[in-house]
Amino acid sequence: MKRRHWLAAILIGVAVVLVLLWLARAMIAARFANSYFRQHGVESHIEIGSLGLSGVSGRFVLGPQASPDIAADQIELHFDPLRYVTRLEAAPVWKEGGVIETPKK
Repeated sequence: MKRRHWLAAILIGVAVVLVLLWLARAMIAARFANSYFRQHGVESHIEIGSLGLSGVSGRFVLGPQASPDIAADQIELHFDPLRYVTRLEAAPVWKEGGVIETPKK
């Protein structure tokens, strides 16, 4: 009987860890992205609002916070796993003081 209790406890522990990782996936992805840019000498600030199997939404700033080289207050990427294509939805992007709008459908 004790063996079953240990097995149940281990399975419950693994399930809890997986649920916590799933809930923290956006924060983990943002930290990974910021770390990637920092390793390549680019100052960045990336926030991920939602991250799912079909896409991601958030905001980013590349360059110094006071005057970024490129930034987006809202960006949405949608993944199409059947065609291996990522589609960018309309998001205002600022670059070098000007505003560039991505085309809307």
